[in-house]
Amino acid sequence: MNLNSKLLKYLDGMRIFESLYDDERAIFPLFALCFDVTSDAVLEQQAEFKRDLQEGRLQELPDYNVDEVSNVRNYTGTGKLKYEMCRFGDRKIIDVLKELIGEEKLNSPFSELYDDYILAKTKQIAEKSREIVEMVNDADPELFEDNFPILLKRYDWTEVEREYLKEKKMNTVSINWLQEKQERELQKVLEMDIMQYAGDPSTQAIEDSDYPYHRRSLSHKFKDTPGYQEAYTKFMKFATRQEGMIIPKLGDYGKYIAVNINKFRPEQKIALFSIIRKFELIHEDMVKLKPELAHYLNKREETNTFGIVNSLTRLIQQPWFKEFRTDPKYDDAWIEQFLDNLIKSEWRHGILQEWENARRRSKLKCKIIGAMRDAGILKSDYQTIAEKINMGNELPAETHANYMGYGKAQPYFEWICDYVKG
Repeated sequence: MNLNSKLLKYLDGMRIFESLYDDERAIFPLFALCFDVTSDAVLEQQAEFKRDLQEGRLQELPDYNVDEVSNVRNYTGTGKLKYEMCRFGDRKIIDVLKELIGEEKLNSPFSELYDDYILAKTKQIAEKSREIVEMVNDADPELFEDNFPILLKRYDWTEVEREYLKEKKMNTVSINWLQEKQERELQKVLEMDIMQYAGDPSTQAIEDSDYPYHRRSLSHKFKDTPGYQEAYTKFMKFATRQEGMIIPKLGDYGKYIAVNINKFRPEQKIALFSIIRKFELIHEDMVKLKPELAHYLNKREETNTFGIVNSLTRLIQQPWFKEFRTDPKYDDAWIEQFLDNLIKSEWRHGILQEWENARRRSKLKCKIIGAMRDAGILKSDYQTIAEKINMGNELPAETHANYMGYGKAQPYFEWICDYVKG
C-alpha cells in the first residue's frame, strides 16, 4: 500500500496544473483524464486502508497534513482546471483513447468531466483522508502493537544491521557492553528530539525515573541538560526496564508515532523506528548470553500460546467433535497433544501473529478446524460442521463454513496431514 504517496501526488498534480501556460493547452485534457484515473486509485487505497483498519491491520501510517489534504479548495485552487474543461465545451475525446480510459467516460463532454467525475471524487478523497486519520488516532494501542512489525518492515534496516555487526566484531560482546550499547543508541535518537510531542512529565516523574542508571552508561564527556533528562523520562513512559533491558510498549509508542507522524522531519521518522530495530538486535544478543532474559521478550507470545490452545481445546470439547471425528482415538488427550505440537511447530509464528488480531481469531480457528477435516480427522462437509459449532459470535454458519474451506490452503495444512499419518 502507498496511500500517502498517491494522495500527496494527486494534490501536487492539481497544483502543477495551476502553473501550466496556455501554449501547453494540448495536454490539458490528458491532465484531466489522469486526475480522474488517479482519483480512482486514491479512493481504492483509502477504502482498502479503512477495511484493513477495521480488521486490525495497519500497513502504513497516514503521514500527511490532514487539514491540508481534507480541504477541497487546496485541490481546486483558482478554478483553472474547471475553466479549461469548460473551454473544451461539448467536443468529444478522440476514439484512440477509448481503450485506455473507457468508452463511457470518453463519450461525455469535457464540460461534464470536471463536475461529474473529478470534483465529485476529489470531495470524497478529501473527506476520507480526514476520516482515516481520525480512525487511526482513535484506535486502541493494541492495533499498533499488533502491526508494529509490519510498520518496521517498511524500512530497509540492512545498513543498521551491517553497522551493528561491524561494531560487534570490534568489541568483546558481553552483557555490560550490550547494556551500554543500548543506552547510547537511545541517547542518539533522544538527541534528535523524537519525544518533542509527548506530554510534559511532572517534576515527580523526572525525579522518580531511572535516569541515573541510564546516565552511567553514557560517555563521561556527555553534558547533562534538563531537556535531555526530560526527553528520557518521556521515552520511558513508552517502555519498561527489565534486568537492564529496555522493553518498549509498542502499543503506546506506536500510537504516539501515528498521532504525530506528519509533524516529524524525515530523519526523525526513521529514528523513531530505528531505535526499536536496534533494541531488537541488542536484545537478541543479550538473550544468547543470558537465556533467562527471553522471558521478558516472549511474555506476550507465551500468553498468546496459552490463549489459542485453550480456546481451541474448549471449542473441540463441544459435542460436535465426537459426532464428526473419524476415529475414537481422537480423544481429548490426543487433541491437546496435537494442538500443543502444532503451536510448537515451524508455523508457530504465523499462527500466533494471526491470533494477536482479535478480529481474526474466529477465522483462524475455523481454518484450523477445516484443515483438520481435510486431513482426515473429521468427516462431513464444512457447512454441517459449522452448523453444530458454537463459535461464540453472531456470524452465520455459512461464514464459518467458508472460513473452514481456507484450511487446506494454509502453510500448516501439510504439517497437519503428516501429523495425522504419523
